[in-house]
Amino acid sequence: MVYLKHRLNVSSGCKLVASAKKREHIKPVLCALHLRIDFKILLMTLKSLNGLAPRYIHNLIVRHVPGRQLRSADHGLVQNDMDQDPFDRWPLDC
Repeated sequence: MVYLKHRLNVSSGCKLVASAKKREHIKPVLCALHLRIDFKILLMTLKSLNGLAPRYIHNLIVRHVPGRQLRSADHGLVQNDMDQDPFDRWPLDC
């Protein structure tokens, strides 16, 4: 029951943010918001790597330094030290 209330609140919030109609299906709205969030994360990562992001974001991004010589050493990869996102349990299949 609590999960259903939470899901309704998330759906209502997403529709409010995306300016969607009340009777509109939620999946396309969630997919559009998901793409906007992914874009924003990529943009902030790029800004951080180029020194244009705020210091608190710059401190979160760590460049990957391989322990040995690899062809991908100069690709500008970043290290992923974050825990698994809890929302990855519900894939949107966008």
